[in-house]
Amino acid sequence: MMGKNSLNTPGKDHLHHRLLASGLSQRHAAFALWFFTWFFNQIAMKIQGMTLVVMIATSISIFVFLGFTVSLKMWRV
Repeated sequence: MMGKNSLNTPGKDHLHHRLLASGLSQRHAAFALWFFTWFFNQIAMKIQGMTLVVMIATSISIFVFLGFTVSLKMWRV
């Protein structure tokens, strides 16, 4: 592992670091990553042959739990 970052050393080559370096705020970078994750999740579910109802229910669940997690973080300040 010569030249590689160890597991306990943060690397600047991770995608979120690249988004921050491109000028996005931390919040916008997080939302961009969440959007891309959701988008590719939708594609994967479609490829697996899931129905539209299941895809919508999954999306709603993701948004509710993500919103709950973010609101907990905001209220813990």
